[in-house]
Amino acid sequence: FAVKRSTVLLIRLVVVLVFAPVNLILCFKISMQHYTSKNLIIRTLHSANIKFQNMCMNMFIFQTLLILEFEMALSLIVLVLTSGLEKVNPGEYVVLFVGIFVGIIWLIVGYLVPKYEQKTWVYVFLIFSLPQPAYVLYKIIQTGMDWNKQSNTINVSIIACACLFLMTRCLVSFYLWTVVSNFGKGLREAVYFPEEQKEAHGEVRKTPSPPHDEPDDDYLGENVNYDIHE
Repeated sequence: FAVKRSTVLLIRLVVVLVFAPVNLILCFKISMQHYTSKNLIIRTLHSANIKFQNMCMNMFIFQTLLILEFEMALSLIVLVLTSGLEKVNPGEYVVLFVGIFVGIIWLIVGYLVPKYEQKTWVYVFLIFSLPQPAYVLYKIIQTGMDWNKQSNTINVSIIACACLFLMTRCLVSFYLWTVVSNFGKGLREAVYFPEEQKEAHGEVRKTPSPPHDEPDDDYLGENVNYDIHE
């Protein structure tokens, strides 16, 4: 039996409206649990130093924002391809599909920045960071100029997605600066090195630290119970 396209779209819309709020609530709940307990960070670092934990948390936020921005870019591409404006402009397709590969390289390099802590990776990341916001700004201007050539729903969706992309890019830039400012402080060794290399670099100390003469609010001790926050 043939099914009308409008019926299929309506079913998809109902499914999204039913399950999307549940998914968002569960994601928010799990994120808050990880943020408040910091169990993931403690198990990653094997350290209860608060400053060290904050450094690791900033790195995780930076990597999460990278994925979020890449998803926003893909959403914008889908909106542009379904808007109908690019059907007579093959060059736009080339720009979009090349932009996808540039975005993939940008995402990979972004993940390598905190792993290697080298300024070369930062410069490469910054170079690959230029095309996306330039295209987004161009798309905002073009959508405004061609507002009457397509539906207001598509126009508003493109503008909203583009603005969210630019906001996410601002957050990525801020946390990139935070990650770069933590270069050389031992975070790379603590997160990415295997236990043998951590010992070779002196990152893991088998004996407790000598007692402090004055209490340090940022230090909770070496032999922390990793389930203390659960």
